[in-house]
Amino acid sequence: MIFLGIGILFLVLQDAILWWRIVYRFRDHSRSVYRIEKLPTISVFLAARNEQDNLPGCLQALDELRYPRDKITFYVGDDGSTDRSPEILSRWVQGKSQCKVRIFQDLVRPGQNGKARVLAELIKESNAAIYLFTDADCRVPRDWALEMVAAFRSEYGLCTGVTKVGDRHWFGRMQAIEWWLSLGIVKVVADFGVCLTAMGNNMLISAEAYRKVGGFEAVWTSVTEDLAISERLFQIGFRPIHHVSKACLVETNGIETFAGLMRQRKRWAKGAMSLSWYWVLLLACQMAFFPLILIGLFFFPLLSLSGWVIKITVQALFIRAFASKAETKISIFDLIFFESYYLFSSWATLLYYIWPSPVKWKNRSYGSWWLPFLGI
Repeated sequence: MIFLGIGILFLVLQDAILWWRIVYRFRDHSRSVYRIEKLPTISVFLAARNEQDNLPGCLQALDELRYPRDKITFYVGDDGSTDRSPEILSRWVQGKSQCKVRIFQDLVRPGQNGKARVLAELIKESNAAIYLFTDADCRVPRDWALEMVAAFRSEYGLCTGVTKVGDRHWFGRMQAIEWWLSLGIVKVVADFGVCLTAMGNNMLISAEAYRKVGGFEAVWTSVTEDLAISERLFQIGFRPIHHVSKACLVETNGIETFAGLMRQRKRWAKGAMSLSWYWVLLLACQMAFFPLILIGLFFFPLLSLSGWVIKITVQALFIRAFASKAETKISIFDLIFFESYYLFSSWATLLYYIWPSPVKWKNRSYGSWWLPFLGI
């Protein structure tokens, strides 16, 4: 009983510390004044593969960006799409001198990250000082480029923005809350000066830092190229930041099916396992809460139920406090239902991760964790 109580108390205390850090120790990197004449030249990069449904909204958002047109260039690469994506891109680029589109075919060899390879090729054409990245299933806000550039400093090397999931239905809203929870933890860790991860759908890298780290060529065997390049930047002395504000809040699509969610999370989990052992241990502690509670409910129902209610309450306060930093409100009813979703999805992710199957992403397969033991 003592061990159980200490375990539950430790995990509740962890959430309480996260809430306290967001409320009272939040680092705001925003700058209120943009000096147009001193803005650097930037390039915005986008790799797309079979994104015919998402590209129109993404490209329209890029067209509406507020940034001096003589200081911004858009580079979009089609990664061997088999749908209408090349046609959509060809129409979009017409008459736009600051937009460049390349159609890649058979660029990627087995086991290589197609997105990383395409981005690496596109970057070779740019002479900008700052690189910005987003994804085809995202819509960036009008001031995204201005906000990210203003928040950046050369010593950071990399700046990650904040992304929310579109919440058109219950499943999407649950994914949105899970993103707020995960990104909130990332923000707290980043404010300590430690790099935990980055998000390729809302990311800035300086050209200097990109070259020093070896570019995407150095990480294109990773299925999470954004995390891999942020780790390498941290290792050579840069200190990437996580910037959170409404002006850099990018919206992405939720996953429509549970099977699709598991495929996405398996890829992310494979990237997460490359983190230092103490971060893997921290993630394991997060997941340990649920079996502790279930055991406790059997032997000590009143104590365990009380601990669970406290944990849900503190976690909800943390998520709402973090989302409010980007001027986003979350329904208290969704936060209550989120706990059951999180219990199921997190353990399903763990089981699917250890299941001996390859990572599947954009209709490509990347080797499973057990294949090296077979010499594959």
